[in-house]
Amino acid sequence: MFYDVMNTMTRTDTGYRFSASEAWSQGRSLFGGLVTAMAIKSMREEVPKTLPLRALQVTFIGPVPFGEVHVTVTKLRQGKSVTHMQANILVDGHVHCLVVAAFGAARESKIECSKLKRPIQKPLKECISRPYFEGLMPKFCQFFDAYWVEGNMPSTNIKDTNSVIYVSMKDVDNVDETALVTLADNIPSPALSMVDKLIPASSLVWSLEFLHHQEEYSAEGWQFDTQLLYAKEGYANHTCTIWSPCGKPVALSRQSVAVFG
Repeated sequence: MFYDVMNTMTRTDTGYRFSASEAWSQGRSLFGGLVTAMAIKSMREEVPKTLPLRALQVTFIGPVPFGEVHVTVTKLRQGKSVTHMQANILVDGHVHCLVVAAFGAARESKIECSKLKRPIQKPLKECISRPYFEGLMPKFCQFFDAYWVEGNMPSTNIKDTNSVIYVSMKDVDNVDETALVTLADNIPSPALSMVDKLIPASSLVWSLEFLHHQEEYSAEGWQFDTQLLYAKEGYANHTCTIWSPCGKPVALSRQSVAVFG
C-alpha cells in the first residue's frame, strides 16, 4: 500500500531513507510518481504544511532500484512568499532523479482566470476498464483502477491523440499531497496507443503545477484529460489536466517521454 511505503521514511546523517518493494516497480526502476512523492515528503520535513506546493519539476536521470531509496534535500531559497527546494535521489552516490519544487503562500491579487473546461463524463459501466496483467504491464499499475472514457489503451494501434481516463487509487481512503503526486504520474502517454504491441516508454522530464489545494481528497473518481501534442524520433510530449472527484481542476501535468517503438 502507498502509505506503508511513505511511512518507512527515516532520517539519516545525510538526508532521508525509504523502502519500497518490487511491487512498485516500472521496468528496472521504481515508479517515477512514487519516487517523486518520496522527494516531496522529504522536503516537507523542512517546509511547513501551511505553505502549499505550487509546482514541481522532475528529471528522471537513471533507474532507481526497488529496496532502499536515499534522498537528500537542499533549501535553494526562502523568500517572503515562496520557498524553493531541491531533492536528489541517490543510487550508489550518484543522482538518478532530481526534483525541484516551489512552495508558495497565497497572496492577494486582482487577477483571476480559468479557461479550463472539464471533459466529457460517462458512467463507469460505459467506460473501458483496464485490467492488470502481471508480466505484461508495469507492476505499479496493480495499485490503480483505470477506466477509459475517451481515447484508447496502449498497443491498440489507433492514431488517437487524446484520452480521458477515470483513475482511482486502491487500498487508500484519502489522497494527500504525496499520494496526489503519485496518482498524477500513473497514466500512459496517448502515444502508446499508436502501435500494435506493448512497447517500453520512460519519462525524461515531468512538470506538475497545482491549481487547487486541500489537505485530503477522495481516492476514487479522478479524471485525467490528456493530449498528445507532438511525437517524433522516439520522443513524445503530452499535457494533462487533472480533475478531482468533486470536479475541481487540481493540477496541470506535462511530460517528455522516450518511446521505444
